[in-house]
Amino acid sequence: MDDLRQFIEENRSDFELESLPGGHKMRFERKISSFGRRRRMYYVVGAAAAIILAVMVPIISVIDGDKQSDNITAMVFEYERIIGVRATELYQKAVQLDSQNQYIVINTVDQLLYEAIPFVEQIPDELSSMEKEQIFRDYYTAKLDGFDAVSAYVGELLEI
Repeated sequence: MDDLRQFIEENRSDFELESLPGGHKMRFERKISSFGRRRRMYYVVGAAAAIILAVMVPIISVIDGDKQSDNITAMVFEYERIIGVRATELYQKAVQLDSQNQYIVINTVDQLLYEAIPFVEQIPDELSSMEKEQIFRDYYTAKLDGFDAVSAYVGELLEI
C-alpha cells in the first residue's frame, strides 16, 4: 500500500492530464446530498418503526382479563399510537433540516420515546384502576407536550 502511495506521489503529473469540466464539484455535491437524504429518510423511518415496536411489546404483555384493565390497556395503546405517529412525522420533517438541527430533533424525539424500563412495568399492581389510569394519563400528557414543543421548534425552523 505504501508502494502504491509513493508511486502516485512520484507520478502525479501523469494522472492529472485533463482538467475537469466546469461545475463538476457542484454536480458531485448535489448527487451526494441526494443519496444522503434518501438514506437518512430510510434510517429515520426504520428507527421510528423499531422504537414503536419496542414500546408496544411490553404493553401487550401487561394485558390481563378484567374490564377496567382492558380500558387502561386500550388507553395506553391509543397514546402509544399517537406518539408513534407524532414521532414519525417529526423524523420525516427532520430530514429537511440542516445537519445540526436534524441531530437535535432526532436526538430529542429519541429521548422522548426511549424508556430503559417501560413505564407500564413500573406501575405497582397494588394501585387501583383509577389511580393507574390517572398516572398513565399524566405521563402520556407530559410526553405529548414534549412532542408539541419539538414540533413547534421544527415548524419555526422550516418557516425560515
